[in-house]
Amino acid sequence: MKSNGQSRSAAASWGIALACTACFATPFAAPLRARAAEVESHRVAAALSRDGSSVRGVVRARVRLGADERRIALWVFADRLAAAPTVDEISFRWVWPSEVDLGGTQVSEVRLDGRAAPHRWVASPATRAQAGRDVVVDLPAAGSERRVEIEVGFELRLPNRYGRLARAQSDVVVLAAPWYPVVLRAPGAREPLAYTTHSVALSTFDGWTVIGPGGVGVHRVVASAPFVPFVAMREPVVRRSPRGATWVGVSRPDERPPVPPLGELTGSTALSPSELPDPFGIDHAGLTLSAADDALTTLEVLEVPTGHARGPVMVEVPMRAELVTAAPGLVLVSDAAFDVFPLEQLREFHARAVRQAVMRWATDALAARLDPPASRGISAEVRAAALVDLDYARRSARAQSVEDLVGFASFHPTIDQLLYAPQVQFPDVYFGSAGVRDPFRDDPDRARDGAPPGRYVLERLRDVLPERAFGRAARRLATGRGSMEHIVRAAGGDDAVAALREVVRRVPSLNYRLGALRSEPIGAGRWRHTIEVLRDGDRDVVEPVEVAVEDADGRTTTGRWTGRGARGVVTVESGAELEDVTIDPRGRLAQDPEAARSHPRYDDATSWPWRPPVFQSFQIALSPGDLGFDLLLDVVLRRRYELGRSIGITGTLGSAAATVAARHTWFFGSTADLNRMQGLFGISVDGARTFGEYSASSESSWIAGAGVFLGWDTRRYFFDMREGWSVLGSVRGALAFDDDGDRRPLAFASVRASRVTPIGWRHVLLLVGGGAATLGDGGGTELAGLSGRRGLRGYEAGELLGDASLYAVAEYRFTLAGGLAWNVAHLAWVRAIQLAAFGGAGLIFGDRGDRSLEGPLAFDAGGGLRIHFDYGGVQPGVLALDLAVPLSRQDACERGSDGECVRNRLPVGFWVSFDQFY
Repeated sequence: MKSNGQSRSAAASWGIALACTACFATPFAAPLRARAAEVESHRVAAALSRDGSSVRGVVRARVRLGADERRIALWVFADRLAAAPTVDEISFRWVWPSEVDLGGTQVSEVRLDGRAAPHRWVASPATRAQAGRDVVVDLPAAGSERRVEIEVGFELRLPNRYGRLARAQSDVVVLAAPWYPVVLRAPGAREPLAYTTHSVALSTFDGWTVIGPGGVGVHRVVASAPFVPFVAMREPVVRRSPRGATWVGVSRPDERPPVPPLGELTGSTALSPSELPDPFGIDHAGLTLSAADDALTTLEVLEVPTGHARGPVMVEVPMRAELVTAAPGLVLVSDAAFDVFPLEQLREFHARAVRQAVMRWATDALAARLDPPASRGISAEVRAAALVDLDYARRSARAQSVEDLVGFASFHPTIDQLLYAPQVQFPDVYFGSAGVRDPFRDDPDRARDGAPPGRYVLERLRDVLPERAFGRAARRLATGRGSMEHIVRAAGGDDAVAALREVVRRVPSLNYRLGALRSEPIGAGRWRHTIEVLRDGDRDVVEPVEVAVEDADGRTTTGRWTGRGARGVVTVESGAELEDVTIDPRGRLAQDPEAARSHPRYDDATSWPWRPPVFQSFQIALSPGDLGFDLLLDVVLRRRYELGRSIGITGTLGSAAATVAARHTWFFGSTADLNRMQGLFGISVDGARTFGEYSASSESSWIAGAGVFLGWDTRRYFFDMREGWSVLGSVRGALAFDDDGDRRPLAFASVRASRVTPIGWRHVLLLVGGGAATLGDGGGTELAGLSGRRGLRGYEAGELLGDASLYAVAEYRFTLAGGLAWNVAHLAWVRAIQLAAFGGAGLIFGDRGDRSLEGPLAFDAGGGLRIHFDYGGVQPGVLALDLAVPLSRQDACERGSDGECVRNRLPVGFWVSFDQFY
C-alpha cells in the first residue's frame, strides 16, 4: 500500500497555535457543556481500502481526567446512519441511489494506557435518530487527576448513499463527517464536539487522490477542529479562481465545455463535433468559483481575518439533501449545484448557498481564536450569517425569495406545490428555513446537542437588541472584534447574554395563533386595539413576536410581545377601527407544523389573500384509432396557507361531450403535507353537452346535475408514491334534456380505492379497485365505463360501457435507474427511470349496443415507462407512457347503427400522461 502525497498541510491555515482553552472559559460556556474530561488530542492513522468501500484505522486520544471521573465515551457518528430515516418516498432519491445501505462501524479493540480495556455500546443522550450510540469505557478509581491514553481500533464500512459520509459513486469517497470515533468531554451529555488538536493521516492505494484541508494530495493534516474531513477521488479535475479558491471534482466526459460569451466566438479555426461547445452544458466549476470569489471579495473589503493561509478548497461530492455545506477546512458542493434552468435569479439561490458556505469556512478560525471551545461551532455559524448579510449589502443585491421569483406563474400545479409544500431538493436554499431539519442525519454540527443554525440565532439577537445596537453587534461579530458573548453583552447587557444562552440551547417546537381581538374608541379620533397572541408547543421559551395591525384607513402599526409564557397581549393605537392583524409579518419565526393542526402560518392572521388560480390537473388524451381526443382542465382557488377548504372548477372537452363542474371542498383530519389534509368532503354542480358519441343509440343532450363526494387519502409524493391508501366515493343526480325533447332523470354513484405497498426499496405494488353505476335511461357518456386511462388501458375510451361496472387493476413498478442527472435542454433534469407492468380485470353490466365483448368480463395487460424529472432542475414531475393489450376483445370492429363495421380498433391501447396511474 502506498500513501498518496506524503505532505503536511500548512499549520497556519488551521491555527494550530491557538490560545489554551482555559483562557476562554467564560460564563457563556457553562450552559453548553458539562464539567468533565479535557480532551487534549486525537491521533488517527487510517487506510482506505483498494475499492474505497471501507476505512480501517486506529484512534489514539490523550485525555485529562478529574479525580472523580470513572468513564470515557467515544461518539461513533456512523451509527446515526444505521437506521433508515422516516422520510418515505423521497429517501431513495435523496439518500440512496439504489437499495438501502446503512453502512456501519465496528470497534475491534480498546486499550487504556497500553492495556486491553472492556467497552460497551450505550444509547445516545437524546435519541438514536439524533445522536447515534456511544462506546463507553469504564475506568478504575484513581483518587487524583491524571492523564490517560485511550486507543481504539475501528473499521468503517461506507454506505452506498449520498451525503457527508458515503460512497454513492465508484470514483468518490466522502469522509466529511466524524468518520473515526471521537472522544467526548462529557459522557452522556448533550453537547457539541470539542475543538481539539487532531493529527490525522489517511493512506490509500494507487489510483486514489486524497483532498483534505490544505489542498489536493494532502493526506495528513494537523488541525484544531472537531474532526478532520477527507474526500478521495479517482482522477480529479482541479480548477482555481483568481482569488485563490480551488474547485475539485470528477471528470465528466459526456459534457463538453459550455457556450462561451459571444465576444469569444471569433476566428476561423475548424472544430470537430467533439470540440464544439455544448449548448446544454453547465460550467459547474466556473459558477462555483465565481460565487466563492464574491464571498472572498467581501471578506477582503471588510478586512476579516480568516486565519487561512490559502483560499477555500471546494470539493464536488454527491449530496442530495444539502446543496453546499462546510466541513472543517473544506467546502462541500453538491454535484447537482447549478443544475437549474439558466436563469440568473434561479442560479442566484445556488450562488448564495456557496457564498454562505465560504463565509462559514472563513469564520472557523475566528471562532477558534475568540470563543470558548463549547461555543465555537455556533459562534462560527452566527458570524457567517452576519457576513452573508454584509455581503448582500456590499453588492446591493436584493435577497429575493422564491415567492418573488415564481409568484407570477403560481397557477402551475408544480409551482404551487413548490411554494406551499415543497418536495424539492435543497428546500432551505430556496426558502431560508431557520429551523433545524436534519431528517437524513448528515449534519454532525448539531447531532449531539440539537443547537440551532447560526441564522436562527442571529435573527433572535435581532429581537432582543435595539436596532442600532444589533447592527453594530452583527458587524463586530462578522469582523472578529471579540467573542460572541462579549459582543452581545456590550450591545445589550446581561439580559441579552441570558437570552442568547436560551436561544442556542435548542430550536423550540412552536405554533403561534391569534386569540381574542378588541378595538375600541378612546376619543379624539383615536382607537385602541388589543390583540391576544397564543403560543402552542414548548412552554419554557422566551421569543419576542411582532404583530402588525392594519386599521380601516390602511395604516399599519407594528406592536411587539415580549414572548414570555403561553399567552401575550399586544396593545396599539391608531386613527381608525381595526381592519386586519398579522402575527410575524416578516415571516422570521420558525413555526413547527407538528405543533399546529393545519399550516402553522394560517392561524397567524385575520385573513389571507386568495392564491392565484392553480391548475390542479391538465391532461390531454388522444385515441389514435378514431382520432378522438379528451382535454381536461381542473382549477382550484383557495386562500394562502388555508388547508380547510377550496373552490374548484373542472372543464372537459372531447369528441363525446363537453362538461363544466364547480365544487366546494372541505378538508379535515391529519395533515398530509403543508398543501393538503387527508380527509375531504364536498358538494358539486355541473353542466354538460353530449354529442351522441360512444353509442349508436344515444342522443345529443344537455345535462344539469349536482352531487356530493367524500374521501380519504394518506398518500404523499404523487409523482412516485411508495406507500399509503386512498378511497373516494360520490353520488350525483342529474336531469338530461335530449335534443328530441325528452327529459330523463339520472342518478350516478362511484367509488375508487387504492393501496400502495413497498415490496423493496426499488419495487412498489399498486392495487386499484372500484365501481360505478348509472340509474335511469342513460346513454353514451352517461354510462358506467371500464376503459380509458383510469380504467382498463387496453381498451379505447368509450369501448366498454354499461349500466354498472366493477374493476380491479394491479400495477408493479420497478425503479431501473436512480440518481440520474440528464440535462434535457435545461428545461428538465431526468432523475430516475421506472418500468411498470400491469394487468386489469372488470365486469360490465347491461347491454348498451356496440360492444367488443361476448360476455361481461374484460381483461387487459401491459407495460409502461415512467421518466421522473425535475422541471428546470427545481420541482419534480413524471412522464408516463403506457402500452396495453385488450385480452377479452371479441370484435375488433366499431359498428354503426346498421351493424356495419365503421373502422377497426387498434390492437393495443397507448396513453401518454404527466401523472401516475393510481
